Amino acid sequence: MRFQALILVAAVGLSACTTTGPAGESGRQLPQASKAERRDELEPRTLKFITEVAAQEPAFLVPQLHYRTNGLPPTWQDQVCAQVTGLPEPADQFILARVAQIARAAGVRLGSKHCSPNFYIFVTTRPRELIEGMQESFDLFGTRGRPYLIDQFSATPRAVRVWYNVIPGRPASLGYEFARVLLIADRTKLQAVSLGQLADYIAMVGLAEIVPDAHLGDARTILKLFDAGPQVAPAGLSDWDQAFLKALYSTLPEPFKQYCGVQRCELVQIAQTMASDIDP
Repeated sequence: MRFQALILVAAVGLSACTTTGPAGESGRQLPQASKAERRDELEPRTLKFITEVAAQEPAFLVPQLHYRTNGLPPTWQDQVCAQVTGLPEPADQFILARVAQIARAAGVRLGSKHCSPNFYIFVTTRPRELIEGMQESFDLFGTRGRPYLIDQFSATPRAVRVWYNVIPGRPASLGYEFARVLLIADRTKLQAVSLGQLADYIAMVGLAEIVPDAHLGDARTILKLFDAGPQVAPAGLSDWDQAFLKALYSTLPEPFKQYCGVQRCELVQIAQTMASDIDP
């Protein structure tokens, strides 16, 4: 299979993972406009991108799998320690190295070499059986780990399933953080996916709580990997993907009581930071 053949190629180095241009701008020269005009045009687009892809936790955590868009996006506050299971060593080391590279660029703290895993990445041909064997683990699933919700998660026919174990942040008034993230990739649905694409997709959905089946429009993003298809999706994180992760981790959370019109102040700040990074 192509996925298996690319394992050895990808292991040669991280240079195989290339980035792409900003969403909607690939291959097109930007018009000669003032920086302020470009920013005024770009910020509403980055805000729309964020509100489409970023799950936002409400003021009170409730046990459900419904992804809301009226709260704050959680982040990693603890050091991230990823673990890959189910791939040959060259492939798992490649994914770990790529996730670490993307995390550092976004300003996410990483655990030491022998840290205790909190970001679990499984690649398997039997995802449902794997989930069923884990469903008694409170450490993995957290307060959302009700049997009927885990059953919904198990039955989801996605190539990549992600379970976000989210807890109140520290201090709790400033939103939420990840306690554990469980990612399960169905190997039977990865035949046309390159290892570089898979690694970047894993990093994107593992460092931010991403809404499944988000409406992505014409945005050029690695999140389209299993939507538009591997041949159409970028070869790696796009400039917008990288700017989003960097803005998410560089913007200080706003308390729930603060608003900017109908949008949270934090989301507006993330959009502004993202736009500044795309068009400095």
